[in-house]
Amino acid sequence: MSPTPSLILACSSPRVATLLRDAGFDFEVMPADLETEMDIEETPDGYVRRLAVLAVQVLSPCAGDRPILAAATIVTLDGQLLTAPTTAAAATQHMQALAGRDHVVTTAVCLSHVSEGARRQHTSVERTIVTMAPMTSEEIDWYVRSGEADGVPGGYVIDKLASRFVVRLVGSPSNAAGVPIATVHQLWAEARLPG
Repeated sequence: MSPTPSLILACSSPRVATLLRDAGFDFEVMPADLETEMDIEETPDGYVRRLAVLAVQVLSPCAGDRPILAAATIVTLDGQLLTAPTTAAAATQHMQALAGRDHVVTTAVCLSHVSEGARRQHTSVERTIVTMAPMTSEEIDWYVRSGEADGVPGGYVIDKLASRFVVRLVGSPSNAAGVPIATVHQLWAEARLPG
């Protein structure tokens, strides 16, 4: 029987789990599902940072000495939040709005660990600018009917079917896909955790 992974992942996203696993991180998923909305005066950076820190705080009482990793991602267009669409009509509106435009994927990563008897936090925010190609109504309809992005922030999955519409990335590719792996590694190193 293998030992329990030392890291707790406070996130239920299968995409985040896949990205971290592919990068060599070993973890146990223990979601801290939070229902909290963006405050009217809150910046995108401040919002995702608050979500990631809150997820860590929720799980800290049951984590013991194990490190906790939380990540919160949002997609904004012209500063406006694009939530995860729950209907085909909403998904269509998202893709119509994104077509031929730049938008921003923002993720906050919070790593909490115990050092010298106290729980400490390392937090970072990563932004990736994504440029989408113009899309015809037929292309948008095809993508929405695929169901790929149901319930996904921003309404698309960048490295699957929607990759045919992505013409440029500025920033971390893995951030645009769900979690900035290099940032996670950097925080891990700063915390001086093994591995």
